[in-house]
Amino acid sequence: IAREATETEILRKKAGQQELNASVARTLVENMQASRQTKLMAVSDIEFIQPHTGL
Repeated sequence: IAREATETEILRKKAGQQELNASVARTLVENMQASRQTKLMAVSDIEFIQPHTGL
């Protein structure tokens, strides 16, 4: 019985680690998307500002 409990605990920990990994991966993707959006906004700001400043 003790061995079965240990195996169950190991499986539970592995499942928890996989959930954590998936959560970290989602966060990384969200951060990359936010970074890309920020860069696009900065580029559009530059494209707007340049004609008005003669730069």
